[in-house]
Amino acid sequence: MHLGKYGERDFEERLVGISAEQILEVLEHNGVDKAVVVPMSSSLKYMPCIGKAVERHSNLIGLIWIDPRKFRRIDNILKLFSCGQFHGFKLRPESEKYNIGNINLLEPLMKAAEKLDAPVYIHSSQESPLSSPLLIARLADFFPRVTIIMGHMGGCSLEAFLVAEKHPNIFLETSGVRDPRLIQYAVNRLGAERVLFGSDYPYLSLKKEKAKIECLKLPEEDKRLIMGRNATRIFEL
Repeated sequence: MHLGKYGERDFEERLVGISAEQILEVLEHNGVDKAVVVPMSSSLKYMPCIGKAVERHSNLIGLIWIDPRKFRRIDNILKLFSCGQFHGFKLRPESEKYNIGNINLLEPLMKAAEKLDAPVYIHSSQESPLSSPLLIARLADFFPRVTIIMGHMGGCSLEAFLVAEKHPNIFLETSGVRDPRLIQYAVNRLGAERVLFGSDYPYLSLKKEKAKIECLKLPEEDKRLIMGRNATRIFEL
């Protein structure tokens, strides 16, 4: 879920904003206990909002959205991570225009994630080749001890399933998947332990994303893994 404000009054008619209180209300309305929250962009000016929110609310789990081009030293990344109660990193190559398979660029961040035992969420869809499943596979090969969460199930391409099948450190996240049968396919192919529920709120509806999991023809234990137990393990909650 995205928390905070995004946009500049000089360029936008209004600032888009989601407060922690709004997120908590949405969680309660939908019967969800905890949420992973990220800022609206990688700009550091949005990070204090996340830090303060997770300090005030124990059911919010913070991730740092980071642009690896701006943090080329491991110690700087570790220092950034220590500034709040964060549990991992988010990357969105499409926004910052870098290639997720660029090992030299990603090495400081991935080594920091390995040292911290922190997962790395990577936005991956068919909107851009910069974070294709095959490039994420390259990253997973170089850093097999880092947990990588492939956002939006990599656009649900066959490559996403093949890559996750070959790399046990890659997990698939479900937000934005239009056909629930593809989530079912991922579970059948990888096991429920490798699939994570996500909503991408406010861009998508938490209610609708949750319904996709609830309608699956899976054992209740598998649904519980997808809807929370896997995240509890990965984020060490």
